[in-house]
Amino acid sequence: MMETEQVATATRLLAHDTFDNKCVLRPIMDQTTSRWATLIISALIAGPHRFARLHARVGGIMKFPH
Repeated sequence: MMETEQVATATRLLAHDTFDNKCVLRPIMDQTTSRWATLIISALIAGPHRFARLHARVGGIMKFPH
């Protein structure tokens, strides 16, 4: 794939809000990545977040009881 095609594909995919648990791309991400790793890493690119902020940003993420 040429670089311009890769940029076009990335732009098209990033137009979706994969942080929303109803996003059409979430089933694909669920099958190709660990359950939350990609979404959490994507959210953390902007900087550190406390759990509450990650919880608000990444739809559907849950905190498991200890």
